[in-house]
Amino acid sequence: MATTGMAASDGPRIQAEHDLSPVELSSLEERLHRDNRRVTDRDDDRRLIFVIRDDAGHAIGVAAGYSWAGASELTLMWIDEAHRGRGYARQLLNAFVAEAADRGVKKIWASSHHFQAPGLYEKAGFKRMAELAGWPEGHFQYHSLQNDSSGRCGLGYLVEQRLQRRVDFRRGMLDQGQQCALILVQRPVRPDMLD
Repeated sequence: MATTGMAASDGPRIQAEHDLSPVELSSLEERLHRDNRRVTDRDDDRRLIFVIRDDAGHAIGVAAGYSWAGASELTLMWIDEAHRGRGYARQLLNAFVAEAADRGVKKIWASSHHFQAPGLYEKAGFKRMAELAGWPEGHFQYHSLQNDSSGRCGLGYLVEQRLQRRVDFRRGMLDQGQQCALILVQRPVRPDMLD
């Protein structure tokens, strides 16, 4: 087990626990969610999951994510290979989007690798906000947003319209709009971060 090199008597220590139990990880995630609810004064976070099952009751497809504070993220979309090409993914996506809308969601984030189904999201009205090369190595990952009927993506729209120049971001060159779209996926963006 790797540690930071601190002696046990020095207090808290960092250690690798790549096999952390799902129960403990869920408990830690819940603590983060409690903090988020407290800071934002929004406690409307809920899981959003649709499953397709075969006649034997086995899951053959899933669209899963969550809604919170007027936004949603689709974190898992999968159809068993033997059942692909039958429109199940589109049915799951439609159900996910409809339920999100019923909850008052205005924006839905989704990500997909180029070898998965980015076209599915684009046909459903999602707009590609970022394309990450080398994620994983030799491939691309896309981050897409579906927004409300106004045709604007909130800060995503601002990023897209205002920031077109290129910047050095960590180890490589990214379009600044993509960098900021990535920030939007990871954390809220304050207007002063865009200048």
